Amino acid sequence: WPNFLKKVNKEDMILDIQYALNNKSGKAKALLDTGHELKEPIDGLLVVIIELEKIKDILERKDFDIIKKFYINPDYNCLVNNISDEIKKRLRIIPYKSIGNMNGILIGIKIDFLKINFKGKTSILENVILGLFEGTLSPDGSYRALINYDFI
Repeated sequence: WPNFLKKVNKEDMILDIQYALNNKSGKAKALLDTGHELKEPIDGLLVVIIELEKIKDILERKDFDIIKKFYINPDYNCLVNNISDEIKKRLRIIPYKSIGNMNGILIGIKIDFLKINFKGKTSILENVILGLFEGTLSPDGSYRALINYDFI
């Protein structure tokens, strides 16, 4: 067995990402997640799951508050009728299944680009969705986003 098993440190699985929306950008540490295969269902675009709080600075306050309110009280009409037109055209509803949640929904926003820095290489990708997670992804705060292997 020792030849088949290789110890992987969590630090080896964490990378830096930068994301941009309407001339505003943010940064986060992302965990390269082997189990994360989430795609936006209509266009098949890859989804980076990110804590909602991490995009607070790239959204208008009103839009941030409307999305936050949606996670407390999921009202699609309120979401679509009150969010800004700029975000409305980027908005995606992403269904997902996970352990303990067979009918989950993430709000997604199509961003301008995603920049990934991993093991000395930089990639810039377009046509990426940020799936907004209302909660904390890492108990120790070492990462704030989840990215799937297809990005690298």
